[in-house]
Amino acid sequence: MNLAKPTEARVFVLTVIKSPAPEIKSRCEEQAWKRLYEVEEDAFEFGIKTSLLLEEMEKIDQDKLTGKILELCKMFHIDTLIVSSDATINFKKLVTTMTIPVIIVPYNQNP
Repeated sequence: MNLAKPTEARVFVLTVIKSPAPEIKSRCEEQAWKRLYEVEEDAFEFGIKTSLLLEEMEKIDQDKLTGKILELCKMFHIDTLIVSSDATINFKKLVTTMTIPVIIVPYNQNP
């Protein structure tokens, strides 16, 4: 939020879930959206515009998730990428492939 506020940047918030079994799909999606809305509320307090993205993948592995991030950055013309250090991605591939700044923030379970 501290990076977005001075430049009035829009923040794209992405969460990815593994395609759940049909019987728990709605519960998994609900939990993911709940978390996205929490981030949106935090951003709203700072006056930051957000776009929330929920992606579902059959199998989540480092390369597929990294590819999805690269694809979304290109699609939405992202100019800075901020990633949590606990993300299940190929950090080396991400950093060496991106032509924009990539900031990796430490994961904190109790912000």
